[in-house]
Amino acid sequence: MTFPRPGRRAASLTGGSLLLFLAAANAQAGWVYVIASALLGITIAGIIAPPFVLRRVSVSRELPPAVTVGDTVQVRLGITNTGLISKGPFWGKDSLLGDTPFVVDRVPAKRTSTIEYEGVANRRGVYRDASIRLETGAPFGAATARRLVKAKTNLIVHPSWSPLSSLPVLEAASTPNEAFHERPKRGAGMEFFGLREYRPGDSLRHVHWRSTARGGRILVREFEEHPASRLTVIIDAAQKVGAEPKTTFETAVSAAASIVMYALDSGHPVQLSCAHPLGTRRLVEPGKVDALDWLAEQEAVGGPNIADTTRGEMFEITRRSTTVLISPTTVEAARAIPEAVAIAQERSSRVLVVLISARDFAKDGRVLNAADESRLVEELAGSRAVAYLVTGDRSLVDCLKEPVYA
Repeated sequence: MTFPRPGRRAASLTGGSLLLFLAAANAQAGWVYVIASALLGITIAGIIAPPFVLRRVSVSRELPPAVTVGDTVQVRLGITNTGLISKGPFWGKDSLLGDTPFVVDRVPAKRTSTIEYEGVANRRGVYRDASIRLETGAPFGAATARRLVKAKTNLIVHPSWSPLSSLPVLEAASTPNEAFHERPKRGAGMEFFGLREYRPGDSLRHVHWRSTARGGRILVREFEEHPASRLTVIIDAAQKVGAEPKTTFETAVSAAASIVMYALDSGHPVQLSCAHPLGTRRLVEPGKVDALDWLAEQEAVGGPNIADTTRGEMFEITRRSTTVLISPTTVEAARAIPEAVAIAQERSSRVLVVLISARDFAKDGRVLNAADESRLVEELAGSRAVAYLVTGDRSLVDCLKEPVYA
C-alpha cells in the first residue's frame, strides 16, 4: 500500500477553502466559515480515505492456461469487495500483459464485479499469483492510493518459435562418422531389406506373391529400419546481452523451440539442457507441450559456460546423435564454444552451433565485432561443426535455412 497522492482536485478544494476563510474573515459571515470548513473537511477526508477503500478488496484473474509470446489474451478480471459498504471506482494496469489498463465501476458490498479486457503476452515465463496494480481515488477524487493485490494466476507463456521447413540437423547421416549408417537394420522403414518366411501377425500386404509361388512357401518382404537420431539441445545461460524482453537469451530460447518442434515433428527423440547455478536443468524425450513448458521456465541467471555444461552432459550425448549448441557471440562464449564442440564430437555426435549475434543487442566490450564473429565461424568450420548465425535483420527461419559458410 502506498501513501495517498493528492491530486489537482485536492489543490483546488484546499485553495477554495482558504479563499472562503479569507472572505468570511472580511465579511464576518459565519455561514461562509461553515462552507469553508466543509470544503477543508472534504479535502482531508478525500486524502485519508483512499487507502481504506482499498482494504478488504481482492482480485481474481481468469486466463487460458498457456499462450505464446505475442498472443492476444482474453482476461476476465474480478474485483471482490468483502467490506460492509460499496467501494470504487477502481482502475489500474495489468503488468502481466504489457501494462494493459482497466477500469472497474463501483463494487457493492459483499459482491464481485467482473470485467473483460484483452492484453498481449510479451514476456515468456511461468506466472503464479501475479499481482495486479489497483488504484482508487474514492470517495472524492482528492487523492489516489495504490496497492499491489495478488491475483491467483496459473499462466505459462511459451517462447515464440518459427516452423522450419528443413534443417540438415536431422539428415540420415547424422554423425561425422558415416560408418554408423552403412549397415542397414531390419525395421519398419520404406527401403526394401530382404525376404523371410511368413510369421503369424505379418500383414498380408507384405507378402511377396511371386517368390511365394516359385518357392512353394509364403515369403514376406522386410524393410530397412531408419533410425531416429537423438537430438541434444544445449542452451548457453551463462550470460545474456540486451534489455528485457529483447535479449540474446530470449532469441536463443526461440531458436531452441523452433529446432525442437521440427525434430519432434520428424519423429526424433529430444533432450534439452540449460545451465543453472544450482545445477544443469535437463528434460529428456518430452512431447511438444512439455518442451515448450520447460523452455518457458528457463532463465539466464549465470552459471557454467557452454563448455562446462556440455562436459557435464557428455554421457547424455549418445552415438549417432546430433548436438545443437546455442550461444550468443560474446567474448566469453567465443572462448568456450570450440571446446564445447570438441567435447560433443568426442561422443561421435554431429555438432551444430547456433550463434546469436550479440552485436544486435548491445555495443560494448562484451560482444564480438563482425570480424571476430567471422573468425569464430571459420574456426567452427575447421572443426567440422555446422554453424548458423542468427541476426536481427533476418527472420529466424531465414537464419536457420542455411549454414553461414554454405
